[in-house]
Amino acid sequence: MNILDYSAIELVDKIKSEEISALEVVNEYIGSIEKSMDLNVFISTRFESAREEAAKVDERIKKGEKLGALAGLPIVLKDNIVVKDEITTCGSKMLENFNSPYSSTVYEKIVEADGIVLGKANMDEFAMGSTTRNSYFGPTKNPLNADLIPGGSSGGSAAAIAANNGIIAVGSDTGGSVRQPASFCGVVGIKPTYGSISRFGVVSMANTFDQVGTMGRNVKDAAILLNTLIGTDENDSTALGNKEFKLDFNFNDEEYLKNIKIAIPSIFMEIELEAEVKAEFEKAIEILKANGVEVKVVETEYLKYSTEVYHLLANGEISYNLSRFDGIRYGYRSEKYTDISELYKFSRSEAFGDEVKKRIMVGTYIMSQEASEEFYKKGLKLRTLIKNEIEKIFEDYDFILSPTSSIMPFAIDSDISNIEIYKSDIFTVPTNIFGGCGMSVPMPKLENGLSVGIHFMGNRFDDANLIKMGIAFEGLVK
Repeated sequence: MNILDYSAIELVDKIKSEEISALEVVNEYIGSIEKSMDLNVFISTRFESAREEAAKVDERIKKGEKLGALAGLPIVLKDNIVVKDEITTCGSKMLENFNSPYSSTVYEKIVEADGIVLGKANMDEFAMGSTTRNSYFGPTKNPLNADLIPGGSSGGSAAAIAANNGIIAVGSDTGGSVRQPASFCGVVGIKPTYGSISRFGVVSMANTFDQVGTMGRNVKDAAILLNTLIGTDENDSTALGNKEFKLDFNFNDEEYLKNIKIAIPSIFMEIELEAEVKAEFEKAIEILKANGVEVKVVETEYLKYSTEVYHLLANGEISYNLSRFDGIRYGYRSEKYTDISELYKFSRSEAFGDEVKKRIMVGTYIMSQEASEEFYKKGLKLRTLIKNEIEKIFEDYDFILSPTSSIMPFAIDSDISNIEIYKSDIFTVPTNIFGGCGMSVPMPKLENGLSVGIHFMGNRFDDANLIKMGIAFEGLVK
C-alpha cells in the first residue's frame, strides 16, 4: 500500500510503531506536491524545515519518547495563519513580503502535537471570495478537474487534500470558506462552534463570523486535527474552547442513526439547485430515512435573509479590519506619495485587489453615520431573529440538513457574476450567523469525477455529536 493511500489515523500508528518513518511520509508528500505544482495549491512551502522536523520525530520515537496525536503527519495551513519568521501573505500583494514576528496558536498546537507543516495554501485575497480566483498569486485549480475552481476562500487547503499534497489541512471559515471548497474538491470540511478554536495569529476578515476549520479525506482525519486545535487561549478572549467535546469513534452507527432527528428549513427546499446537486441531495435524504433517521421540513420566517444579513455585517467588519493596512506599520508601501493622504491612498489602491476594494467600499458605506441605522443595525436585529429561529429548531431536532452549495464548481475562466456566487452561500452562512458547527461530507463521485457535498449543521458546542453524524453518514454513502 502506498504511503499516500493511508488515512491520517493509520499513518500515525505506523509512524509511532516505526513501520514507516516520518521522514519517509514527508518525502512522499513533498514528491506529490512537486508533481502537481501546476495546480497552484501553495503560496509558500517549507520542505527543508519539514524534513528536519520529521527527522526529529523519528529520533524521539527511537528514544521511546511519547509523541502527540499528529506525530509525523504532513499538514497544510491556509496562508492567513501566521508562523514566526515565515511569510504570511493572505493571498495579497499587500502582504507579499510580510514575515510574522510571532506564531499563531493554531500553528503552535500543531507543533505541540508533533504535526509537520509542509506549506501555506493559496486563498482568495484576505479570504474574500468563494473561488480562489481572487488571489494575487493566481487561481488554484481543482484537482478533480483542473479547468474548474476549487471553491474558496480556503480553496488551496481543500485542493491540497484532494491532490494528496497534505493529509489534513487547516482553513478559516467566515461564511462557508472551509465547507464549500471541501464540497467542490470532494473532501470533508468542518467548521466548529464559534470560539472553540483560538483566532490568535489568524488574520481576521470578519471577527464575529471567522472560525478556524479543518479538512481531511474522511471525517475521522479532519476530526483528529480539530481535537488538537480546540481549546482556550489567554491571547484570545473569544476562545472558549469546548468542554463538552470528546471524540468517540467507537459507537454503533445503526443504533445512533435511529435516534437522530433532522430538520430541513422550508426555504432550503425552495432554492433552485443545479441538477447534480438536487439529485444527490434527494438521494442523501432517502438514504438517511432508510436508515432510521427522521427527516422533516420545518417552516422558517427569517432564515431566507441569511445571505443579505451576512454580507451587510461581514462587509462592515471587513472595512474596520482592513483599515490597519495603511502603508505605515507593515505591508506594502507605495513609492508615489508626496504626503500622508497620498501614502494611504496609493498604498491601498496599488496593493488591494478588486474584490477587496469593493468590500471595503461597501462596508465603509454600511458603517457610515448616515447608513448604519438603515443597514448595519437592521442587519444586527435580523441576525438575532435568525439565531433565535435556529435555536428553536434545535429544541426539537439534532441537525439541519442541506446541500453544501447550490451549484457545482464552475470553470476558472467563467464569467459567472459575484451575485450568483454569493447566493450559493445560502446553505453555509447560517452556521456562521448562528455560531454553531457545520460539516460538509462528500457523496460518492459522479461520472464526471466530481462530487456533491452534503451539509450538516449542529447546535453550538454540539461538535462531538456532529462528528458522529458525519462518520455515520460517511459509512452509509461509501
